[in-house]
Amino acid sequence: IGLTRYRQGRIDEAVVSFEAVASKFPYHASGSRAEYALARILLEERRDVDGAREHLQTCADNGGVRYSDCYVLLGALEEEALDLYLDRPLRTDDQPQVWLRARNLEEIELTLHRVDPEILMRKEGSVEAMDSLDVELIEPDRRWKRTLEGATDGLTFAGPVDLPDGTPGVYVIGATGKTLRAQIPVVISDIT
Repeated sequence: IGLTRYRQGRIDEAVVSFEAVASKFPYHASGSRAEYALARILLEERRDVDGAREHLQTCADNGGVRYSDCYVLLGALEEEALDLYLDRPLRTDDQPQVWLRARNLEEIELTLHRVDPEILMRKEGSVEAMDSLDVELIEPDRRWKRTLEGATDGLTFAGPVDLPDGTPGVYVIGATGKTLRAQIPVVISDIT
């Protein structure tokens, strides 16, 4: 019932349903699943990290089918996370942007390296080599900082990062947190 209500967007009713199952069957598989579902809802819908931690710890302590998932998510809440991704091809008539997902980071530094595709092809033999380019030692063409609202204390920030250069070309975009680095190759082109 809780899952159905959640899928229908009835979040408050889903929480009540999951809480009822978790309290009635704390050591049963259903209770374990309900505790995990409650933790995910509190994190993703309500951004309540303390409440999520409480449900995850209960799930982990009681055992059940989701206890290992609960331990994993508890650990992830304490760690930094940083990832860059694209949601669509970048065209010249759009504001070019990459998407960022981060946790437990207040600020990141972003870099943009322009890559000469001809040199890349001659040296590496394919454009797939862009995924593994080590550009950290090269001075970037652009460097800027981004404050991440709400990406601290276990919460996740997810959103677009506008790129400062929309010129057609091949780029490597990098993001650096306190201890993590992510990078993504980007092609801005109208060629399909």
